[in-house]
Amino acid sequence: SGGAGGDGNTVNVGNTGTIRTAGLASYGIFAQSVGGGGGSGGNGSPGLEGWLADIYEDYEKINQVIESYKTIMNTYHKEWKEIFLESWKFNMGGEGGGAGKGGNVIVTNNGTIITDGDSATAIYAQSVGGGGGAGGDGSMGGITSIALSGSADAGSHGGTVTVDNYGKIVTSGDGAMGIYAQSVGGGGGTAGDVEGSIIEEIDSLAEVVGYNIFGGTGAGAGKGGDGGDVTVNLHQGGSITTTGANAHAIWVQSVGGGGGAAGW
Repeated sequence: SGGAGGDGNTVNVGNTGTIRTAGLASYGIFAQSVGGGGGSGGNGSPGLEGWLADIYEDYEKINQVIESYKTIMNTYHKEWKEIFLESWKFNMGGEGGGAGKGGNVIVTNNGTIITDGDSATAIYAQSVGGGGGAGGDGSMGGITSIALSGSADAGSHGGTVTVDNYGKIVTSGDGAMGIYAQSVGGGGGTAGDVEGSIIEEIDSLAEVVGYNIFGGTGAGAGKGGDGGDVTVNLHQGGSITTTGANAHAIWVQSVGGGGGAAGW
């Protein structure tokens, strides 16, 4: 199974001085906490019938093998059943690792922040949950093999984001942001798939034995993480001024992560 991602820790930024930027897409304050993504689960591989897998692409040889097996099974029906019962193989992909949470982010501005460039941001504060790990694939062998793919883990939650502005924020560039605050949940991991080998080609083999000796099932997908609470407070004495085109004084959002794809 994949390992768990670590949590992002608390980020706390306070400004009481003057910050000024003049470059394109520059930041006065950039504060973020990001949880690590979960590791992917390993694949489960069959350990038998390697020689059959080698001739998988040669249908003429496979048909010859099938006919030979039918003759042998009809002759030694009891002995082959005992072999099947004693030689079950279980191949399972590893589960995806859990994602780390985004930590809380706190920004307090008591000073002055001025940006002159286009697409600049005076205060950027975000918390992001890590994405869930992907499940491993399960591979089915030639005979007496059951395969399960590994389940994906859920994306983790974004943390709480809080911005308090007591000071002065001024932006003049196009597309600039006074305060950009967001919390984003991590996406759920993709579940592993069940991979067949030569099962479709020797399906009639199972009918001769008298019971179904092949099986497989896909696993569940990971859920998306929640976006956290986001709060922006403009206190008395504080101000935000923007003069550029398509500029925003305050942009606030909380976004949940998308769910992962299921296995098959």
